[in-house]
Amino acid sequence: MADPRTENVRTALAWLAAVNDRDWEALAAVSAPDILMHHPLGSARGLGMLRGWFEAIDMRVEPVRVYEEGGGVLVEHRARWVDPAGKVSPERTVATILDVQDGRVTTYRRSEAGEGLLDQFGFEPADEVPFRIERH
Repeated sequence: MADPRTENVRTALAWLAAVNDRDWEALAAVSAPDILMHHPLGSARGLGMLRGWFEAIDMRVEPVRVYEEGGGVLVEHRARWVDPAGKVSPERTVATILDVQDGRVTTYRRSEAGEGLLDQFGFEPADEVPFRIERH
């Protein structure tokens, strides 16, 4: 039987890879139908909302650290955004918190990385897990 922590991390990284690759089908495949998205403009639920968010943003992330606790996966990563004119933003360190259940992301949250990040979301340094980016 696969280690649930490993599977949760794999699912979370696949979700972020699909965003990076601009692959809607892959993103939808690892997202729960009623996914809850918390983002700077508010919160919303469902694949229709996810698709609208996905089509509106162009974000690239490079994971730096990954933590897993009880189905929650916190990915600290370097991120940059590309605006519609193709201008790339300066790189920032941010965190994505994904709740994973039965191999699908059920909740997405983004936060600025920094001191107190782990405490803010209920993680500890011991929750850090090794990871490997898998490309298909």
